Amino acid sequence: MSRERRVPFAPIAAGMSWLEGDAARYVARVLRIGEGDALVVFDPEAAIEADAIVTEVRRDRLALTIEAPRPASLRPLREVTLLQATGRGDKLDAIVRDATELGATRFVPIIAERSVSRPGQESSRVDRWRRIAVEAARQCGRGDTLRIEPPLALDEALTRFSPHADALGIAFD
Repeated sequence: MSRERRVPFAPIAAGMSWLEGDAARYVARVLRIGEGDALVVFDPEAAIEADAIVTEVRRDRLALTIEAPRPASLRPLREVTLLQATGRGDKLDAIVRDATELGATRFVPIIAERSVSRPGQESSRVDRWRRIAVEAARQCGRGDTLRIEPPLALDEALTRFSPHADALGIAFD
C-alpha cells in the first residue's frame, strides 16, 4: 500500500490550478510526481483538503486538476495549547515539529527569567516555526497546523492561559 502524497496549497478550489515555487519543485523532484499522478492538497489554515491530479509538469510549476474540497480527514479531537520557554539554538524547532505531530493545536513561546533566547514579536524565528509546523503537518498527514503565537513573557502567559473549570493545566519542571 502506498502512502498518501500530500502538499500544502492555498487557497483550495475545485478546478484547474497551478502549484508553483518550492512546493512545485518538491512535488516534481523529491516526490517524483509526474503527469497523471495523484496527490492530496491541503490548506493547513482552513483545515480543508482535496484530491488532485497533476495534468502538466513545467520547470518550476505544475498544473493540477483539483476535486471538491472537504474537511481535513486528520485533525486533533481537542484543543491543546503548549506553553514552552524559549531555548538555545534550534531546540524549539524540534519542539514545534513534535508538538504538531502529537496533535497540539496552539504553541506559545515563553520568555522566562532565565531564557537566553529572546525572539521578538515579529521574529523570523516565529515565521520559521510556522513553516516547520506546516511541514510537520504534511509529513504526519494532519489536515491543519499548529497555530504559532508571538512570544509572551511568563507572567503574561500564566495570566492569559490560566486553567478554568473545563481545562487541565500541566507543568513540567
